[in-house]
Amino acid sequence: MLKFLKFIPVQLTFFLILGILIGSSYNFQPSLLVKIIPLFLVLLFILYVYTNRQLKSNLLFTSLTFLIAFFIGISAITFKNQLHRQQHYSNAIDFKTASNTVATVSIKKILKPSFNYFKYEAEVIQLEHSKALGKILVNIEKDSTETILNVGDNLVVNASFYEINKPLNPYTFNYKKYLENQQIYHQLYLDKDQFIKKPATTYSIKSLAAKFRKKVTTALINNGFKDNELAVVNALLLGQRQTISKDLIESYSDAGAIHILAVSGLHIGIILLILMFLFKPLHYLKHGKVLASILIICLLWVYAIIAGLSPSVVRAVTMFTAIAIGMHLNKPSNIYNTLVISMFFLLLFNPYYLFEVGFQLSYLAVFSIVWIKPKIYGLFKPKLWIGDKFWQLFSISVAAQIGVLPLSLFYFHQFPGLFFVTNLVIIPFLGFILIFGIIVMLFAVFDLLPQFLSDGYIFVIRQMNNFISWVSNQEFFIIQHITFSFALLLVFYV
Repeated sequence: MLKFLKFIPVQLTFFLILGILIGSSYNFQPSLLVKIIPLFLVLLFILYVYTNRQLKSNLLFTSLTFLIAFFIGISAITFKNQLHRQQHYSNAIDFKTASNTVATVSIKKILKPSFNYFKYEAEVIQLEHSKALGKILVNIEKDSTETILNVGDNLVVNASFYEINKPLNPYTFNYKKYLENQQIYHQLYLDKDQFIKKPATTYSIKSLAAKFRKKVTTALINNGFKDNELAVVNALLLGQRQTISKDLIESYSDAGAIHILAVSGLHIGIILLILMFLFKPLHYLKHGKVLASILIICLLWVYAIIAGLSPSVVRAVTMFTAIAIGMHLNKPSNIYNTLVISMFFLLLFNPYYLFEVGFQLSYLAVFSIVWIKPKIYGLFKPKLWIGDKFWQLFSISVAAQIGVLPLSLFYFHQFPGLFFVTNLVIIPFLGFILIFGIIVMLFAVFDLLPQFLSDGYIFVIRQMNNFISWVSNQEFFIIQHITFSFALLLVFYV
């Protein structure tokens, strides 16, 4: 572990994160940062030339490099913050004084509906007669529209922008802060008289992916999928959790299996292993390993696009792209290094990822599996093959849980005591469920799905839901209302 901490990208990532945290807490003038970083880079070059390129043991050079990483972190979150841009809708002269505002917004994401409203994430593209930018929430009364809007649809609205409400109880989930970390500061409440739908004038990768997902869902419905089975398939394969019922979500959460319903590291890791197995014959060709690695990485990103390029999917694919490169180099130590490098570039691309619970849990889980799993697995060596496989799964499950437990207690204040039972039963079959699901999905899209395959997959998903519900009903093993402070979180990780 000490050797790992001496790895330069680890140290640079630490100072980048420190800069992001400072930059999010204090307002820095972008014009000042534009001057500071070039100045430090010039100083670094002068030092490089002055010392005749002998910099390995130079404390000044090292300190200056870390300082640059720190200010890059500050700059990354400062320039990513849309509030600093003049075109942001909230910076318009008459925005705060106008009771109603005429704006054009573009639907970017379909969210889980509430009892009274269809909910969407949208981008403001025009305010009154001027171009604008900025993300908002759009709430449309369910009786105000006959059809659900699609990604890429444009709306001309005449309504008031409302700020997101703070939580009434300071100890509950802070939805306002959660949205601010996604740069969403206002929301619209619309009825049928307050908006006009306009056809999309341009097509994006996200809108095309949304159309493909809609086509898949329609094909599955035509083949007998409905209710919870359809909702779980959409979550497992397409990364869409909007249609999952509240009761089913709570069941998966109480059983310690909520990660199964999100296309994240677990799913991408399984897909990576499947692709590595399928493309292994290419290794016998000249440059076959390089070709296989390129094809695997491309297919992972195609899947990420189909799944909607949500933050969790982008994180997972980036992380496992790095792992795929590390595996290609055949150096186990590279897994640590490439994980850190993937984290560095992800945070450079979007520093707001740092504040997402999913980002924190994903990297902690993977680091824990890579570091702690071999130690647990080495404690015992089963003689039977099947026993060895179950011991490996148990070791992975416990290692991941050790890594994420303090953070989970801090955010969610509960501990699913039977998490290892859920994982031991579900995880061995998850690869089969994913492969089976992808085959069913492709056959359904091309209208070639045999009825026995459709019925078989519906049965598998139904049994998985029933098992999860049974585990979640063992309330004695669910420890709730655990008080866990930030100070205690730090102490546990130390």
